[in-house]
Amino acid sequence: MIAIGVWLKHIILIVLVSVIADLLLPTKSMQKYVRAVLGIAIIAAMIQPLAPMYQRDWAKQVAEQAINEITRANGSTGVLGGTSANEDTSFAAYRQQLQSQTSAESDRLLADAASAALVPSERAHVTHLQIENAQNPDEMIVTVKLDTSDHAITQAIVQSLARTLHVDSRQVTVQIGGGG
Repeated sequence: MIAIGVWLKHIILIVLVSVIADLLLPTKSMQKYVRAVLGIAIIAAMIQPLAPMYQRDWAKQVAEQAINEITRANGSTGVLGGTSANEDTSFAAYRQQLQSQTSAESDRLLADAASAALVPSERAHVTHLQIENAQNPDEMIVTVKLDTSDHAITQAIVQSLARTLHVDSRQVTVQIGGGG
């Protein structure tokens, strides 16, 4: 809600500057150029809130901003009922829950993408693929359950997953005979 107020203030300020600049122009010959430039400035100010959506993890940023605004509103104005230690703990727990859900969703999506990236002959032997710590490649753990104990196929799948996920092959653990 605070962001909308700031956004509207910026637009109003630019419109006021535009009107004043238009009134102060000494000649009409410059008027169309000044109006064009100021019109572009107004349009840029209007679409500014849409810019974060074109960044990579805009959903995460929006969620964090919402949590920060709720926390700030709670701490400064008491809108949500005061600032007791219990409420601070619940906000921290909610933030932790959101982060763990985001992490779990990242793990699942990356596992699905990695499975889809395997060639069909390799994918046919994979009964389950699980990834942990997808948001931190250095600590990522990949567990793949296979229905075969053929060493060549196992190594090909490990190398393919390591290459696809840009991790060391030692981070890929193989379990044989897993039924999912």
